[in-house]
Amino acid sequence: MAEVRVLLVEPEESIAVALDSYFRSRDLVVDWVRSAGEAEARLLVGAYGVLITDLRLGTSRQPEGLALLAYARAQTPSTKAIVLTAYISPAQEQLARQGGADVVLRRPVTLNQLAQTILDLANH
Repeated sequence: MAEVRVLLVEPEESIAVALDSYFRSRDLVVDWVRSAGEAEARLLVGAYGVLITDLRLGTSRQPEGLALLAYARAQTPSTKAIVLTAYISPAQEQLARQGGADVVLRRPVTLNQLAQTILDLANH
């Protein structure tokens, strides 16, 4: 299997560390950033198989993740996108899918389910 590079956008360090550790145990290469701006910078210089983001990043009440999805789709159309969020309305989910989300997962999800989703997306 080819190496799968994952760009994880997660403002909470404890969550990011847990995800990173588990993903690495599944032979996924993970780059972790805290913000949409950092993710945009990484997308300019690196190729990623999968992007994982929430709709809301940090303390903002704005759905920065939607703008990030659109940016990622424009910059690297081959990058698959997962929205991982605890709070999403049907309208927001529709916007996320229209904006480039390949999969929308509602927290909580198991680490195994998330890793399998990454692998499934990367292999299609």
